[in-house]
Formats: sequence, structure tokens, C-alpha cells
Amino acid sequence: VPSGTDGGVSLPGTLFGVSAAAVVVAVGALSGSLSIHVALLVFGVGVAGLVFDSVLGATLERRGWLGNDWVNFASTAFAALLAYGLMRHAL
Repeated sequence: VPSGTDGGVSLPGTLFGVSAAAVVVAVGALSGSLSIHVALLVFGVGVAGLVFDSVLGATLERRGWLGNDWVNFASTAFAALLAYGLMRHAL
């Protein structure tokens, strides 16, 4: 699909998204705020949110059922709830 298409997945975009998640997690881990286990969980959840954002963009946003702001909100909420559920399960 052309660059900028809602829900389009490209190798460069995916690599940048995964890299951004890694940088955020690395800062938290290096500052001592996150243990390695929590850092890995947060990284995985961040990548899951990235993928969920693309799925929503390719389906609901492309059809005009959701705007970009709602896609961003939904993917952030999805990642937060996933992290909460995984952390509750781990404890």
C-alpha cells in the first residue's frame, strides 16, 4: 500500500515502532525503574499495541468507522489493559 495508508504495515515503520518501544523500555530499565522481567513485559505489550493499532487502522479506520484519534486511544487502552492483566497474573 502507499505510504501513509491507514493500517499499512511496512518494514521500516515496524522497525521504527519496535525500536521506539525498545528505547522507552531501555530508559526505564537503565534508570532502575523497571526490572528486566517487567521491562520485557512492557516491551512486548508495546509491540502488541503497535500491531493492534495497525489492525484497527486497516479495518475500522480505513472504512471510516473510527478516526485516527480513536484508533490511537483504543490501541493505547488495549496495551494498558494487556499489561495490567499480565502483571496481575504474574503477581
